[in-house]
Amino acid sequence: MNSSLSNPSLSNRAIRQLSYRRDPTSYQEFLTLLYHDIDRTIDKLSQSKDKYLQGLKDNSQKGEDLINLYICDMLDARGWVANHSKYVNGNADIVVSTDYEEYEWIGEGKIRSGNGNLDKGMKQLIHRYSTGRDFKTSGGMMIYVKDKKKKAKKMLDDWKNYLLKPDLNIINDEGLPTILPPALRVEDCTEKQLVFYSYHEHPSSGLEYTVRHVIIDFRHDPLE
Repeated sequence: MNSSLSNPSLSNRAIRQLSYRRDPTSYQEFLTLLYHDIDRTIDKLSQSKDKYLQGLKDNSQKGEDLINLYICDMLDARGWVANHSKYVNGNADIVVSTDYEEYEWIGEGKIRSGNGNLDKGMKQLIHRYSTGRDFKTSGGMMIYVKDKKKKAKKMLDDWKNYLLKPDLNIINDEGLPTILPPALRVEDCTEKQLVFYSYHEHPSSGLEYTVRHVIIDFRHDPLE
C-alpha cells in the first residue's frame, strides 16, 4: 500500500487543506482563510517593495498588472484557484474561488492617485465584475501606493470618509461626475490597522456586498 495513503496525518482535514486545495465548508470560512493568505502575501510584497516600486515607476500599468499577477500566483500556491485578468463580466484583476467556483471573491488592484481613481475601481468591482449572488457577495480593493507624502493611514481614512460621502465634484475619465452611491456603513478591521470594510447594496442582486479595503505601501526612500 502507498505509504502516503496510510499516513494518519492525512486524516486531519486541516492538513489536507494545506497540502492540496483549500476546502472551506462555508462562505465565511472561505473569506477568513483567504484574507489570512492575502495578508501573508502583502507581507511578502512589503519585504521587496523597492523592486516593485521601480516597476511601478517604469510603467504604471505593467507594474500594476505584475503585482496583481504576483498576488494571484501566491494565492494559487496556497491552494486557491486564483486567476489574473479572468473574464467575469469583464477582465477582473484578481479572481479567487474554490474548485467548481462554489465560493468566489473578486479583487480590484489600483494604484492610488486620489479618491477619484479609487472610485473608478469600486464602480468596476461592484457594477461590472461582481454578480452579487449567494456565496459571491464579497470583494476587495487593493490600493497600491507609489508616491505622495501623505501617510498610508491618512490615505485610507480619507478613502473611508469618501465612501460615506462621495465627492460629486470629482470628474471621471469620461468627463462625468462620480456616480458611486454612498456606502451603507464602514467598519474598521479588528485585527489589522490598515484594513477596513465597507458595505453596499449590490446594484443587481440587492444583497449586501462587502468590500475589504487594504493599502499596500510600495514607497521606498531610505535615509542612508
